[in-house]
Amino acid sequence: MRKRALAAPVVLAAVFAAGCGEGTPFVEPHFVASVRLSSGDCSGLRVGGQCTLAAAAFDETGAPFADPLLFWRSTNIVFATVSGSGVVSAHLAGTALIIVETRNRAVADTVTVRVSERPPPPPE
Repeated sequence: MRKRALAAPVVLAAVFAAGCGEGTPFVEPHFVASVRLSSGDCSGLRVGGQCTLAAAAFDETGAPFADPLLFWRSTNIVFATVSGSGVVSAHLAGTALIIVETRNRAVADTVTVRVSERPPPPPE
């Protein structure tokens, strides 16, 4: 019985070693090392309004990371929500922190969005 238990790891090690020959190039995996969030046109956001934020991701060398998988969220959805594409919708006057982050939440950036009341209608 003991010989069978040792056979599986030996076979796996042999298969792994065979796949790591000189003809197989090793490609270093790239990952999102930083995220930068632009505040876009969100200054002066009023109840009922919308603005769009943009996020840029960079790899460990500082080069732009193509097609990053990023997630958006608001810390206070009563005042403002954010879509998966960075569109912020203002609901009530107040402040919300908008966060864009990687899937494992290891890298993130934030922007504070202040929503103000709608201006009163002009007098008739």
